[in-house]
Formats: sequence, structure tokens, C-alpha cells
Amino acid sequence: HQQQSAMPIGLCSRRRSVVLFGDSLTQRSYDEGGWGASLSHHLLRRADVYNRGYGGYNTRWALHLLPQLFPAQEGGHWLVTVFFGANDATIPSQAPHVPLDEYEANLKQILNYLKTKAQHVVLIAPPGLNESQRLQFQVEQYKELATGQLERFNATQSKYADACVRVGQEVGAPTLDLRTLQKRADWPELQMDGLHMSRTG
Repeated sequence: HQQQSAMPIGLCSRRRSVVLFGDSLTQRSYDEGGWGASLSHHLLRRADVYNRGYGGYNTRWALHLLPQLFPAQEGGHWLVTVFFGANDATIPSQAPHVPLDEYEANLKQILNYLKTKAQHVVLIAPPGLNESQRLQFQVEQYKELATGQLERFNATQSKYADACVRVGQEVGAPTLDLRTLQKRADWPELQMDGLHMSRTG
């Protein structure tokens, strides 16, 4: 093509960049048919999409990652998504658990920091938990070693999702509340293990 494109075609410093920041719900978004992979495909010729999902991470640990992933001297991302809460909401005996008030404060700190690094910051609230599906997955995954005990509960996770939505409103960040999926008749098909999104989801 002789006509020069208006969109820079160089590497990350010259192209729009999108960073997906979160826990395993983000990390696994690049699985076949995942939402991250779909977004990357959709933006293929318009932006570089970076998956920075860390399985098992909570907002407390995410705060420690911020200076490394988004250095003070760098910025200019087009979009950053923030997707934490599922691990924070685990029962207190689980290592990733973070009390609700700390989760809310951490999330606010993360968003305020990222708003200085990106043109757009979108918050994603943790999805509802399908408890029966989660227990079924535990049996399928661990066989006779399955404890039959849940490490998180839907009612608790919903409180963290409420806090997530509240923080989004306070800092002015658009928020996607995935609990709306629970209203769909095919909700069980949208999750593969009661928590993570299936290819359909």
C-alpha cells in the first residue's frame, strides 16, 4: 500500500496497548475461545493486548506488582482492565483471603494508580459462584482426595462484587458486573468449574 497508515505499526511504544490485569480469571482468558483471546483477535490490527493475569493472586499481592508492571516513568496505555476479587473472597483459612474492607481499599488504590497510566481503566467484578458445579469439579479433579468443602461461597463472593461495583462508582471507572450472567438460563454452561469462564462464557 502506498498510502501510509495513520495507525503506527511499530512495537509497544508506538501502538495502542491494552493490558488485562487480574487473577486466574484473566490468566485463563487466553485459553481457546477465552475472552482475552477474543479481545486480542478483535483488536488485532489496532492494538497490542498483554495478558497480565496471575493465578491465585489477590489485591494485596497485586499492589506489589503495580510498580513492576506499570513503572512510574512509563504510561500511555490505551486501556487497562482490572479483574480481582475471586481469591480475596476465599474463606479466611485460605492463603489468598483478604478482608472485605482491605479488598475495597486495595482496589481503590490500584484504580487510582492505573488512572495515571492509561486513558481508560475498566473494572470487572468477580462473577457469581456456582457452588454445586464447584463441588462437582473438585470431585472430577481430585477424585478420592476431594474434601467436599468449598473454599469460597457465592454469598461471600457477591459481597466482594458489591464492593467492587461501589469502588468503580467512587473513582469513576466503568464496571462490568459479571453477576448478571447468573440471570441467564444457561448460566451453568458459562462456567467450566463453577468459577472460571468456559468457552461459551
